[in-house]
Amino acid sequence: MRLGRGQYNHWWRHLGEQVLDIVLCKGYVAKLSYQLGGHGKLGVTHYTQSVHSSPRDDVDLHSSNQIDRIRNSTSTNCLRIAFLSDFHAGPTTCPKIFEETFNILKYYDISLLLLGGDFISFKAEYMNVLTPLLDRCRPPFGKFAVFGNHDLWSKHRDLESELRNAKVELLINREITLAPPFDSISIYGIDDPWTGAPDFSHAFNAAKGIKLVLSHSPDFLHFAKNKQFDLAFCGHTHGGQVANSSGRPWAQTHGNYSRLYLHGDFEIPKQGRLLVSRGIGCGNIPIRLNANPEIIICDLILSSPMLE
Repeated sequence: MRLGRGQYNHWWRHLGEQVLDIVLCKGYVAKLSYQLGGHGKLGVTHYTQSVHSSPRDDVDLHSSNQIDRIRNSTSTNCLRIAFLSDFHAGPTTCPKIFEETFNILKYYDISLLLLGGDFISFKAEYMNVLTPLLDRCRPPFGKFAVFGNHDLWSKHRDLESELRNAKVELLINREITLAPPFDSISIYGIDDPWTGAPDFSHAFNAAKGIKLVLSHSPDFLHFAKNKQFDLAFCGHTHGGQVANSSGRPWAQTHGNYSRLYLHGDFEIPKQGRLLVSRGIGCGNIPIRLNANPEIIICDLILSSPMLE
């Protein structure tokens, strides 16, 4: 059975999902987990990055959970980006955490929303709890998304339709340039590294100015040899989701780069900066331990003569 175009989409995986759906009482266990604190404490991690339109190697990025808001509103030299990933809407995640997420976003006056995939677990129909929340979020420079492995294992065409209804533009191995005054910034969305068909095509090479990469997983780096970017946004890892007190996951995350860059802010030598989010929801089990859900807010500060 192949519901979506994702690779490794075996019949026995779908059978396992059906069994889990029944065991989890179609979401009741997740709601109980959320009420008892089993989804962790949702937080916001702030980053700032100063960039020049040229040259690329004069990039400075630093992060801190204690950082003050650099801008209270959109300005012509500060693009405030929110990055959300791994919602996993379905029987493993209580929908209340989605409402909590978008209620928090209201306080940040974001300019741009990036979405890192894995919108659902098991069935595309579970997207219906996310669509109205995404639709009500209207940042002035748009909403852009990539798919994750769970999305591609489901009826991904239905998910595409839901994203369109929410006015979210899906980027599959293609680049888009933002509207002025941020038209020096290009976003390149790459298909899921393992279950999709990732391709750093000429569209990425042709992009000028500041390059942002949007990928479900840090494993896009397998396919980005010698490609330079200013900043990449990824999820997939959940920060391990279930980890010991030191943050070491009890189970290995799939993908070499996902294990190497489990969560946080990383400098990839000769390529660029990588931000990896723990995401919002829960994967195959409705619990997080020592891996709290996370909203990323990144203030991109442009120091370009054309914007001064």
